[in-house]
Amino acid sequence: MIKREFYDEGKLILKPGQLSTHAWLIEKGSAMGFIFKDGRKVPSWFWNENEFIIPFDSFFNQVPSNSYIEITEPTILLSISFDRVNEIMKTFPDSNDYIWRIMRDFQRMNFKKD
Repeated sequence: MIKREFYDEGKLILKPGQLSTHAWLIEKGSAMGFIFKDGRKVPSWFWNENEFIIPFDSFFNQVPSNSYIEITEPTILLSISFDRVNEIMKTFPDSNDYIWRIMRDFQRMNFKKD
């Protein structure tokens, strides 16, 4: 269910208008979320080793992303697809609590940034 992916620096793993069909855990390396505003790259998030990259709105609601995710150095990601996450949640209902906890923690961290 989990796939290991290798990316070079500068690789875009998500672009505006795309659905986020995967969530990732950084095994080694780093990534950055950003948007373009007035023609300039504006970083919005940084992820490092052992952190989840989950574009929540796009991933869980399966709506187009409004931002980019770029690999910032040679990186190894562990990925799982949206379909597999749903499969896990149906097969193992107790996993729902864990997934909701990740979402709450992410939102709490996101609001602390403001």
